[in-house]
Amino acid sequence: MTLEEASLLLSDWLTQKPLKVAEQKAAFEHYGKFFHPDNLANIAQEDFKAFLVLRNNKHWDGVSFYTYRVSFDLVEEKPA
Repeated sequence: MTLEEASLLLSDWLTQKPLKVAEQKAAFEHYGKFFHPDNLANIAQEDFKAFLVLRNNKHWDGVSFYTYRVSFDLVEEKPA
């Protein structure tokens, strides 16, 4: 596929699916703030797991497969 063909496909998709585009934009704006470096210390594990679900993130199908494997330490170690 050429760059021109890909550009046409994307343009067609954007014009044919305005609701989907709006949903994805809203999710991107929400999770952009959610994952901002100033907010990382405030992210709870359950909120992060919710992000992995397609109906919430609106972009990435299949990442919810890893939900059961997700675990992280919510307490940041402070230097002595």
